[in-house]
Amino acid sequence: MKLLDDTPYHFVGSFKPYDYKHFLEIPLENSQLVPMENGEDDKKKDDIYAYRTREEALGAERTIVVTYEQLKSFGKTILFTDNHKWSTAQIIQIYRGKARVEDDFKRMKSPIMISLKPVYHWTDQKIRVHAFCCVLALMLLLLLKRKLQRAGIKLSIERMLEELSDVQLSVIKFYDVDKRLCLLNDMNEEQKAMFGVLNLMRYKKLVSTMLH
Repeated sequence: MKLLDDTPYHFVGSFKPYDYKHFLEIPLENSQLVPMENGEDDKKKDDIYAYRTREEALGAERTIVVTYEQLKSFGKTILFTDNHKWSTAQIIQIYRGKARVEDDFKRMKSPIMISLKPVYHWTDQKIRVHAFCCVLALMLLLLLKRKLQRAGIKLSIERMLEELSDVQLSVIKFYDVDKRLCLLNDMNEEQKAMFGVLNLMRYKKLVSTMLH
C-alpha cells in the first residue's frame, strides 16, 4: 500500500467488513441520501445512503464512505480512498467502475474476441509484444464503442462486433464483359447508423477505385 501511496495516482478500495466492524455499527440515521444513476437507459436513481468520515487506515489517513443500498441485499459496503477532495458520489461511482474493468479482463481472455491466451510464444520479449497487441486491441474496441455512444448508438462491444461483422462488401466480376461491381449487403437500422458514423463508405469507394 505504501508503494501505491507514493505514486501520483488516486484509488478507491473496499475493506472487509469483519476487519472494521465498528463501521457496521453506525446507525442508518447518521447517513445521508446520495442519488446515483444506476447506468440504465432510463436514468433511474438508486437510493444509496452513505456515512462519510476520515480515519487512519492502512498506514495513512483515508476518507471512509460506508454505503447502504436499500434496493439490494448486500448490506453495507465500506469504501476508502486516498483522495479527500472527491465527493461521496464520485467515490461510489469510481468503485462501481471496477465492474467495467473486470469485464474488460474477461474480453481479453475471451477466445472469440481478443484471446490473450493461449500464447504461442516462448521468449519474454515476444510475450510482452503479444500482451501489448492485446491491450491495444482492447483500447481500439473501447474507443470505437465510445465514438458510437457519443453519436447516440449504445451497444455493448459484443453486439457492436456482431453487427459490424455482418456488414459485407461483395465484388462481382462479369466474365463476358470487362466490368466489376462492388455491392454492399442489406443492413439493418443499427448497421446503417454505425456505417454512417464510422464513414465506412470510404472503403467501398477505395475498393471501387482499385478495380478500375
